[in-house]
Amino acid sequence: METLKKLLIYLNNIRYSLFFFLLILPFQISKGCGPYHLTFEGYTFLNPNIVDNNATFAPYFLKFNDLYKSPDSLEYIQQDENLQEWNERFCNLYQIKDIRNVIYKATVNDIKQLRNASNNKKARLPRRLRNNNFAHHLRDEKCSEVMEYLIYAKQCERHVTVGVGWSAPERDVVEMQKMIVRGKHAFVETESHYVRLRYAYQVIRLAHYSKAYNEVLNLINELMPKVHANPSLLDYWIMGHKAGALLRIGERVEAAYLYSLIFANCLSKRQSAYQSFSIKSNEEWDQLVLKCKSDEERAMLYTIRANHDDSRVIFEMEKIYEYDPKNENLELLLVKEIVKLEKDFLGKDFNNNKKRNKRYFKIPRKKSEKYLKQTTEFVTKCVKEKKVINLDLWRIAEGYLTFLGGDYAGADQIFTRLRNSMGSENEVMVNQLEVAQLALKIAQYNYPISTKDENEIGNIIRNNSNYWNYKDFPNYINDKLVDLYIKSGEKGKAFRLHHTLDALKMNPDMSMIEDLLRICEKENKSNLEEVLVKKDGLSTIKNDLLLLKGILFFNNGKIEAAAETFRKIPRNFRDQEPKFNPFHEHIIDCVHCPMTDTTMYDRVGIIEELLRLEYQGRAHLESGASSFYQLGNAYYNMTYYGDSWYVTDLFRSGGNWGYVNKDNRYLINESELGNIENKKMNQARKYYEKALDLAKNKELAARACFMLAKCDLNEYYVDPETEYHPYDNLIPILPERYNSYYLRFINEFSETQFYDEAIDECLFLGVY
Repeated sequence: METLKKLLIYLNNIRYSLFFFLLILPFQISKGCGPYHLTFEGYTFLNPNIVDNNATFAPYFLKFNDLYKSPDSLEYIQQDENLQEWNERFCNLYQIKDIRNVIYKATVNDIKQLRNASNNKKARLPRRLRNNNFAHHLRDEKCSEVMEYLIYAKQCERHVTVGVGWSAPERDVVEMQKMIVRGKHAFVETESHYVRLRYAYQVIRLAHYSKAYNEVLNLINELMPKVHANPSLLDYWIMGHKAGALLRIGERVEAAYLYSLIFANCLSKRQSAYQSFSIKSNEEWDQLVLKCKSDEERAMLYTIRANHDDSRVIFEMEKIYEYDPKNENLELLLVKEIVKLEKDFLGKDFNNNKKRNKRYFKIPRKKSEKYLKQTTEFVTKCVKEKKVINLDLWRIAEGYLTFLGGDYAGADQIFTRLRNSMGSENEVMVNQLEVAQLALKIAQYNYPISTKDENEIGNIIRNNSNYWNYKDFPNYINDKLVDLYIKSGEKGKAFRLHHTLDALKMNPDMSMIEDLLRICEKENKSNLEEVLVKKDGLSTIKNDLLLLKGILFFNNGKIEAAAETFRKIPRNFRDQEPKFNPFHEHIIDCVHCPMTDTTMYDRVGIIEELLRLEYQGRAHLESGASSFYQLGNAYYNMTYYGDSWYVTDLFRSGGNWGYVNKDNRYLINESELGNIENKKMNQARKYYEKALDLAKNKELAARACFMLAKCDLNEYYVDPETEYHPYDNLIPILPERYNSYYLRFINEFSETQFYDEAIDECLFLGVY
């Protein structure tokens, strides 16, 4: 029998699979699903403008890395600096784009043509440079040394490419050595010391890329004393190759010192210098500090180290302050550390994602309380000594850190004192103080929330511009209030602060509905309560809540209470809801069937008809089978599998029709409570069984038996032990516990007219 079933399934599947798939599957709501990236979920209330985002080292210490995301952007920085210097050497007479086209866009042949044109007035400039004023200057002024250098530099370029990804290009070391010899010869023959400097850079770079590190150092010692040019960015580019060579031969401390100078003074090489800076031990560090020639250099060393992931930043800040209290990097590092401490402490007791943050990001960090104390003490010291540049920033930081440490009264005193002494001319600092005070005020709300508190919060939401200008305020205040409302048992308020009404429609909860209805019916609502139950400018969500309440009664079998609740909904609202006729039958489940019935009911009408049929079925047992069958149809069609599902469920997802757990709950993004589908067959089964028992008409009995078989099939789909899935595009093989009514239908009703109709429409039945 089992083998025969499988064979029949296979044969029928070839012919009917697509047709069956389209008929059987419920309508699926399309849900876009993209990649899921974990991010820390918390709050920050720092105004990004409280420090100078254009400060020299802001990209490194505030992580504003847009400029440095790829090697391409670093290359553009280097090109821009180089072009600016070329322009300065030519008295800023030419447009940068013209200089760029000569230096970076022109080919070797273009420059050779340009050189030839300087010796032959009849020779034409290359097409690429014909309208280029800088090229005209080189030709007209016969800048032969510059043109010869450009030819040489462009010929060097192919030997010093970096490569793509992890691969390093093959280098022709022999050819590179020939280019070095040629460059040294040109260096000696060149009169311009600036062009000499550029030749020196090219030959030193060639030696570096050929991995001749001792030669790099020898070339620097040989050539650089013979150059007497004005200070140039090339000095730092050459210094970078010297540092790299020293690092490769083991002179780590000297290399690190040079990298620190490059980092401090050369924008175009700052990123690479930072990445190359490497000290492995305390002994090396002590030697490095001794090499510094000024307190500014020492402060820079600690600044670089402060940005390493494993750095003790507060220790580095203390050393920077010791050497250079007006160092602009102190402010950058201060803001960076406050952002970290916000993650550790801001809203840690009520953050809705605190467990997730702890699990995936290990936040709060270990020993964060000790670190907060150390940071606060250091900031307080800076405020008292008044040596820092932006004292107002440090004063705000002192109050904010005190707030993060849980001393709300102390923070309030600091903020109040600062507000009374701070002038209004610095709008950014005034705004930051106001924002910090608002965050502190929200944190101080406590259980139980009073009407006065709610009015104040409502006014904040409506009128406080900072609430809307800082994206984390809505989540911050909502999470805080949710924590307090849960403690006071006000589940409806707690829910609405985190979710829309549509989320409640997916999984109605009576206690939430009752709590929100209570607010809707209050004559004197607080400002916050008005926000929570507001639907549009004129009405509240009361009618939506009554609808949900009635549906809950309906699904729990309290249909009289459901009807009474539905009747409280104004007629104009009820008339806007769809109408249905759940009392008819469908051999094939159809979730979105065309409405062909002339008689349609709203929910009150459906309940009245259910009660009428119940009475008729019980009052006329001999003819009541038909009434019970219609009742079975109604309860079946109002489940997930029928075309009247909306009567008992305001949200349906076609993608979860086979999913089940202990709560019959499908978790989706719209609501953390999940979406509960109405898949229970018990009411439909009860009435179909009565109809089957009482039916005197074999045709009616056949229909009832068939629908009971469908009830079995649906229960099989949601059985946790079921491995079958409809997307497999196969007709399932029902285990014995779920196929009794199918077998009975085949054995007892094969002579009925309905049997032929069912066989014709139902491929599943045809297999059996």
